[in-house]
Amino acid sequence: MKKSSKILIISIILVLIVTGVRIYIILKNNKTENNQVACTMEAKLCPDGSYVGRTGPKCEFTPCPSAPAAKGSFYKKGVATFNNPGQKANTLYLVYEEPGSPAVSKELVFDSQSQCVLPAGSASCSQIDSLQLYFGGKRVYVSGNLQAEKVSVSELGILQE
Repeated sequence: MKKSSKILIISIILVLIVTGVRIYIILKNNKTENNQVACTMEAKLCPDGSYVGRTGPKCEFTPCPSAPAAKGSFYKKGVATFNNPGQKANTLYLVYEEPGSPAVSKELVFDSQSQCVLPAGSASCSQIDSLQLYFGGKRVYVSGNLQAEKVSVSELGILQE
């Protein structure tokens, strides 16, 4: 065999080896990038009334959002009601849902420390005339302390729809 033929064959073998190594590296890198999992489209109801879905390689539920820095043991979202049948007259109530239960109604009790969050800003609830005009019939959040069937309100705010 001629020397030029041997050089040609060796060159072709080297090109094939280099090409094979490059293909192997490319496939190895793509394998880790495309190792995705399709999760079922289930939803989990969180204590605050929001929903979370499944995510990640193990399709685990995303953690429920934690309540804002609630100033007490009670934090719920619901509808503020006023003068509904069966409720104390001229008193603001929060009506909300608990999973597996009918609507729950809690009387809201305000003191000088209660803060009301309005679109224009935050103010002491005791300084607002006619709370029912601002909050009645609206979706709200309430944080505070639950005592029997009443909530001692730390903060009351309107939810943005």
